[in-house]
Amino acid sequence: FLEAIGTEEEPIIFTSLADDDNPIEAERTDPGSGDPSAGNWIGLSVPEVVCSGSAEYCGQLEHVEIRYAGLQGQPSLSIEQQRTLLRNSVIRDGAGPAIGIEDADDVQILDNEIENMLGDGIAIEADSSIETTIQGNRIVNTERAVSAEADAQVVLGTDEATRNEVEDNQTNGIVVSGTVRRQRNWTPDDLIWVLEDRISIDGGSLQIAPGAVVKSELEASISLSRGSILIGEPDAERPVLLTGLRDDVCGVDDEVGDCDTNGDGEASTPLPGDWIGITLSKGNSGDKTIINNAVVRYAGANEAAVASDMAWTDIDRLVVERSLTDGLLLTDVGTVSRAATVKGLVARDNRLGTGLRILGDSYATILSAVFTANPRSIE
Repeated sequence: FLEAIGTEEEPIIFTSLADDDNPIEAERTDPGSGDPSAGNWIGLSVPEVVCSGSAEYCGQLEHVEIRYAGLQGQPSLSIEQQRTLLRNSVIRDGAGPAIGIEDADDVQILDNEIENMLGDGIAIEADSSIETTIQGNRIVNTERAVSAEADAQVVLGTDEATRNEVEDNQTNGIVVSGTVRRQRNWTPDDLIWVLEDRISIDGGSLQIAPGAVVKSELEASISLSRGSILIGEPDAERPVLLTGLRDDVCGVDDEVGDCDTNGDGEASTPLPGDWIGITLSKGNSGDKTIINNAVVRYAGANEAAVASDMAWTDIDRLVVERSLTDGLLLTDVGTVSRAATVKGLVARDNRLGTGLRILGDSYATILSAVFTANPRSIE
């Protein structure tokens, strides 16, 4: 397998033939080749190989620099091998993604510098159950800082030492797309989660932890057809925030807006209907929706900001505000033996609809609700 281990003082450099920038001040390799530029060569690959189960790593790169790669939009570093470590390294000035992870499990991307890429910082593709750890990296001036298929589990930082730093990217967050078919968790305190399109939960489970921030592209949504979605936790003090991508806040209580996730400065402002919202459809009898302490803003592009026709729907502390249409829509929820429950609902400033609308053969218990500045409160 590929093993390249330099030191902080003497990194291993992989670069273009035209690049004469090196720490040992050697003579120019090819004086007639001109200046280096993105896409001068393809890049490095960590291919899938047979690796001993006892080996700590099956691919290892530490203190390396990869420059001017990405010919024809290829990743500067392609990783297909499980248990690969990239640490304390620099990838810059590439014509494609800095790192492309192709269905490889247990890849660790730790404490690296990624900058000036014409593609994403880190791009993750998943056809099977994989987990990728991304911690302590600085990602600057790329398209999307991180992009991942929704069925990949991405482990982000949890404290100041392990958080990732992202700035001046076209999207300063982790952009997710596709289908969740396994149990997946979105965590707080590091990168903002960004919905690129409809995230479909089909046979899997998505848990969004307290304090997590999820922002959505136009026309994007979270859609549950089969499986479960758990937003927040019982008695959690920190709410989950789900809002539009043009909303620059860093969390529910942020009034300044220091998280410019879409990278456009002050060029855009959030509006009602900036994204579709959360759509929960009937599936198997054991499927369930549980929302504990969440705030949903600027949704309602098609119907309600939160719409459910699942029998098992439990909502405790939900704020729905600035939706273009209804705040919360319940259709055929609950059963005779087990009613859906709504407690602590706040619906305010939902522009063209109703704060809470209940339709069909619904069995629902509304324990407490507050309606403010909606055209209609409840129907």
